[in-house]
Amino acid sequence: MVSVIVKFFIEEVSFWSRYCVNVLRVFPLFFQCLNILVEIVSFTRVTFFVIGSYILFSIVDKPVYFIDELVESANTLAHSKNVVLKHNIDKEGISFSFSKEGLPLNQVTLILKAISEVVPSEWLHKAQVITKVSEQFGKYEFIESHIKGFGLGLHIQFVEDKAVLAWVGKDANNLTKVHVRKSIEDSLMSGLPTPIAKQVLGCIQNSQLNKENVVRVFVGYESFSKVGVFPKVNFVRLEYKDSKYSELVRIQGKIYDVNRKFSYNDLVVLRKPVEGRVSSNYGLRVHPIFKDLRMHTGIDYAAKLGTPIYAVADGVVVKAERHRTYGNYVEIMHPSSRGKICSGYAHMTKLVLAKNQKVKQGDVIGYVGSTGIATGAHLHHEMKVDGKFVNPNHLKTFYKKVDDATLKELNKLVKFYNKNC
Repeated sequence: MVSVIVKFFIEEVSFWSRYCVNVLRVFPLFFQCLNILVEIVSFTRVTFFVIGSYILFSIVDKPVYFIDELVESANTLAHSKNVVLKHNIDKEGISFSFSKEGLPLNQVTLILKAISEVVPSEWLHKAQVITKVSEQFGKYEFIESHIKGFGLGLHIQFVEDKAVLAWVGKDANNLTKVHVRKSIEDSLMSGLPTPIAKQVLGCIQNSQLNKENVVRVFVGYESFSKVGVFPKVNFVRLEYKDSKYSELVRIQGKIYDVNRKFSYNDLVVLRKPVEGRVSSNYGLRVHPIFKDLRMHTGIDYAAKLGTPIYAVADGVVVKAERHRTYGNYVEIMHPSSRGKICSGYAHMTKLVLAKNQKVKQGDVIGYVGSTGIATGAHLHHEMKVDGKFVNPNHLKTFYKKVDDATLKELNKLVKFYNKNC
C-alpha cells in the first residue's frame, strides 16, 4: 500500500514538473511578440512624423507660426478701429483733400484715377467728402468714401485692390441742361459726367442727327447705386438756333427717334428675292411682247423653272391671286415707319400662300414660273411705298414701325422730361 502511494506521488511530481517547464518555454515567445508589436507602433509614428514634416516644409511656402499669428491678430483687434472723416474739397483739389486725411499714397492715386474717368475736376470744387477709414497705430487704411454736393453723388470702395465707383442719385430720373458754346462734344464732356457724355455722343452719332447750330442739349438719365454701374441715358433733346429740335428716347435698350417714330435698332435690310440674274431693270423699256415703250415697274430675274422665291422682309400677305398679266401674284405688306411698304412677286408657278398669312424674311413664298404674260421663266419683283412704285434698287433698307404699346411708353417718357425742359 505504501509503495503504491509513493509511486503515485512520484508520477504526479514528474507530470507537474514537465508542465511547468513547458509553460516557462512559452514566456520568451510571448515577450518576443510583444516586442515586435512595439517596434511596429514606433515605425508607424516615425513614418507619420516624416510625412507631416515633408508637407509642412515642402508644400507650404513657409512655416505657419500659429501662436505668433494669434498674438498679432489679438494686437491688431485691440488697436484698430473705424473712423469717419468729413471735409469739403477746397481750391487745392481732391488730391490734396485725400492726402491730408492720411491715406496711403498708392490708395490716393487709385482713387483719383477712378474719379478722373467719371467726372470733370471742376465738378468737385466745394463738394463734401465723407470717408470711412480703419485706424491702426495712428495709420489710416481706406474703406469707403462718399462724395456729394455737385447735384449727384459718388460712392468709392476698393474691390480686389481696384477703386470701384458707384453712382448715387436721389431721383429715379435726372435731367441736365448743357449750353453749347464751342462744339457739342466739348460742351457735353465738360458739362456731364464722362460716361454719360460718351453715351449721349454715341446716341447722336448712331442716329446721324445734325450736330450743327445746336444751342442746348437736355439729357435725361436714370440713377443707380449698384457698384460699378453708371446711369443709362434715356432722353436726349437737341435744340437748334432756328427753334427746331430733335429728340431721342431709350426704351429697353433701343434708341427711338421721337419725331420720326422709329428705333435706330430696328433697321431692316431687304434681302434678294431669288437666286438669278437680272434680265430687265426698273424704268422705261420696249416691251418684249407688245414692242412698245412702256414703264417697267419692277426688276426681272431670269431663273430656272421652280427656283424658290423668298420674302424680302417680315410682313403680312395682302394679295395672293391669279392676275391676267402677272399670272400667279403675291403682294406682302411690311410694317414701316416711312409709310406703307409692299413687295410684289409675279409669274409664279402656283400660289402657296393665303391672304392675311404672316411671313418671315427668307421664307419661301413661291417658285419661279412663266404664268401670265411672259416670254419665259422669270420673277418680276416690284416695290411700292404708299401705293406708288419705286425702284427696288433704291429701297434697300427701312425702319420697322413702332408698335402701339411702345409708342404709348415713348410718349409718356417724352412728356415726363419735356415738362422739366
